Amino acid sequence: MEKRFTFPDSAGRRVSAVLVSPPRTEKIVVLCHGFMGHKDSWTNRTLSQLLAQQHIATLRFDFFGHGESEGDIKELLLTTLIAQTDSAIALARGQGFLHIGLLGSSFGGLVATLVAAKTAPLAALALRCPVADFPDILRRRFGRVAIDLWRRIGTVPPSIADVPVHARFYEDCLRYDAYRAAEDLRVPTVIVHGDKDEIIPVEQAHVLHRRLRAEKALHIIPGADHRFSSPVLFARMADLLVDWMVRYLLSAGSLIVRSSAVAVCASRAVNDRDFLELLQFLKPLLGGHVGRGLFPRPLHHGMLQFLLRRLDCLFELAWR
Repeated sequence: MEKRFTFPDSAGRRVSAVLVSPPRTEKIVVLCHGFMGHKDSWTNRTLSQLLAQQHIATLRFDFFGHGESEGDIKELLLTTLIAQTDSAIALARGQGFLHIGLLGSSFGGLVATLVAAKTAPLAALALRCPVADFPDILRRRFGRVAIDLWRRIGTVPPSIADVPVHARFYEDCLRYDAYRAAEDLRVPTVIVHGDKDEIIPVEQAHVLHRRLRAEKALHIIPGADHRFSSPVLFARMADLLVDWMVRYLLSAGSLIVRSSAVAVCASRAVNDRDFLELLQFLKPLLGGHVGRGLFPRPLHHGMLQFLLRRLDCLFELAWR
């Protein structure tokens, strides 16, 4: 069941949200989107769908100034996003969910790290290409001249750089240290990052992982960019994130998670080569028993039927 609604954050600002809740579940994952993203992104909707199949609810919401939530993006502060995530977790608890996971993407990964370090108890934390040091990323992208001008006059002329937020945002980010927060985390944490990420330096994922003291895992996916544009790499990313939540919210992983991730992501494949790559990925996950007449039944996800229909002419080619 999907329910769209709004809730007030701690300052009374309206936050737009979506709750996807299978019947009779006490487990939920709160999703934090990235900078300039929104709750209904392909990634968030896919993760919600895959988690629902595992009888895990999701609460995804738009940050201040994003999507359908209240606020002017120019007035964005990291402190505000932390507070709104706290409010979302409190809302989940108030709805009767006893076991809560937190999943953050990109800048949402920074927010999730900072929130998880001070929020107890959480069952699991998953970070997709997380930001760890945002001021450093801004300095690398825009240069110190633009940053200094930004801090002096509050805004940056478009002729120098496209910075949609006030300099107070940069100053506010300097108040937080995700690496130090990682040392305080006591929740099982997984990081999934692409080694071709063009926005968030993969070194930040390595440093963040080293600083973690709780149970942890780091998956650097070769060839993956920031958005995991390749369907097969997107499937791997989704599989790793969902499997982590399944493991710690349900205490067991699931092969169905893997097959469903591939099937859902098949809809992103735009040509025969993409579909063949998905088949090659699917084969080892299902023990090699994939091909015409060998696909496992009953199908665990409607999209597997979609995949089978679309790839019918390619199965024999792939395993000829």
